[in-house]
Amino acid sequence: VEAIVPLKSIGDEIIVRPQRTISQAFGTTPRLKEVAKLSIARGRYLTDEDMQRRGKVAVIGHAVEQQFFPLSDPIGQDIMIGEQVFSIVGVLREVGLAGGTGSALVGRDLNLDIHVPLTTAELEFGDVVSRRLSGSFVSEEVEVSELYVVAPSTEAVMPLSEMTRRVVDVEHAAVGDVSTIVPWELLEQLKRTQRIWNIVLISIASISLLVGGIGIMNIMLASVTERTREIGIRRALGATRRHITLQFLVETGSLSCAGGIIGILMGVGLSVGIEQLSGLIGRLDMETQVTSWSILASFIVSAAVGLIFGIYPAIQASKKDPIVALRHY
Repeated sequence: VEAIVPLKSIGDEIIVRPQRTISQAFGTTPRLKEVAKLSIARGRYLTDEDMQRRGKVAVIGHAVEQQFFPLSDPIGQDIMIGEQVFSIVGVLREVGLAGGTGSALVGRDLNLDIHVPLTTAELEFGDVVSRRLSGSFVSEEVEVSELYVVAPSTEAVMPLSEMTRRVVDVEHAAVGDVSTIVPWELLEQLKRTQRIWNIVLISIASISLLVGGIGIMNIMLASVTERTREIGIRRALGATRRHITLQFLVETGSLSCAGGIIGILMGVGLSVGIEQLSGLIGRLDMETQVTSWSILASFIVSAAVGLIFGIYPAIQASKKDPIVALRHY
């Protein structure tokens, strides 16, 4: 398991006088921001210091800001969760139900969330949650209302979900008060998207290689024509057809290898630049990865393309008659 992040439901109402609404507030840990892929629009998120000192601070969602603070900056203002007053230290950036990782998992709008330190939630609210629903008053004992369990890889999701169910069923199988949500549809969609992108990128790369190979072949054919007299002189001095073929193959191989090295440098530079630029922008938060095998494969393919498309010009050069070549100007 890469991470386990708890959420504890707290309070019955959210109040910023004179407005109030049903509570969607949770005690949690600073790790939730990373796990649920949340971004901060203003202020900051919860910190370890907030957890240690049990600070009465809160981070509100975008919809909460729009509802209670449409014309003012909520940072530094107070918000009541039940009977407890919290100071707002941050506002989450807007996420969609389909766009936010956390929203897709739990099926609720994270824009309505309010997050406070888990230690503060345990101290101020205890384990009994009371709410008024449809004219009735409901109380229940809740130590933890949700758990985010993060798998280290896509392949580990299903085995890990089964292990999680077995662990939970030890204490909750008879009661049946715990459900496990596995983002299988998200995984399938991710796989489909990856397959589509792989096909598109392979097609683009193939076309690029074909165009590059044809370009190399045309350049070498022009070079053979321009160097006909040189070929005749070499043949007259004892060079065989094999020597001429190897000469032009070495030249095309060197040309394609140089192009491959330049392409690798540009690709690595773009990957690093995009990651740094997205980090500066904040909203994109794109993570790129350059592997050693991809660099090696790129170099081998570029060298192979040069050699394959250089065979025809090299053979044509070796077939030239020495006498005719010597007379060429």
